[in-house]
Amino acid sequence: MAIRVRSLALGSGTLFVERSRSLGAEAPPKTAAAARVVRLTPRNVELLRQLIELRAEPADYVFKNTLGEPIDQRSFYKIFCSAQRAIGIRIRELYATKDTCVSTALTRGVNLAWLSEQTGVSDATLRRHYGKFIHAEAADALELSKIDSGGFESAQFAPPLPLRGVAGPKKPLVYKGNLVEQKGFEPSTPTLRTWCSPS
Repeated sequence: MAIRVRSLALGSGTLFVERSRSLGAEAPPKTAAAARVVRLTPRNVELLRQLIELRAEPADYVFKNTLGEPIDQRSFYKIFCSAQRAIGIRIRELYATKDTCVSTALTRGVNLAWLSEQTGVSDATLRRHYGKFIHAEAADALELSKIDSGGFESAQFAPPLPLRGVAGPKKPLVYKGNLVEQKGFEPSTPTLRTWCSPS
């Protein structure tokens, strides 16, 4: 909500996030990664062009209330809830708009590193919170085509293996009297685990 006219470069389709505004207080973003350049879609650019007043000054806010002041989060939330009721969806917090954007982007196969730059959220956090949305069939097929030189169209998924009975619990692996975990394809030994474990 702290976007000012000077933060926009609509000709190049970008927006610079330099400030954060919450409950009337404005400050720099919480993290260095949160201060970022966001790429805008042509539709975003057109909508923002319509919002900027003809004689807007660089320091003017883009999103203002009817009095020309920055939008107050609490007042806007009431309008946001009314809009959700009007279209018949479950009431969500304002932050849910970011969740929806990220999960939709990942489902459509948007590159995780690029999305991290756009949102100011680390790759690890995106994976932790939205990882289940990363594996869309089309995105998986595209990634598999990078491995199989047959190309995108020929990428096929292996058929599921038939289940033969119910597997019992795994037997623990004991090496030289020590209980060890098996990881990946390499044999796991206490020595290897010690070398790889964080101090």
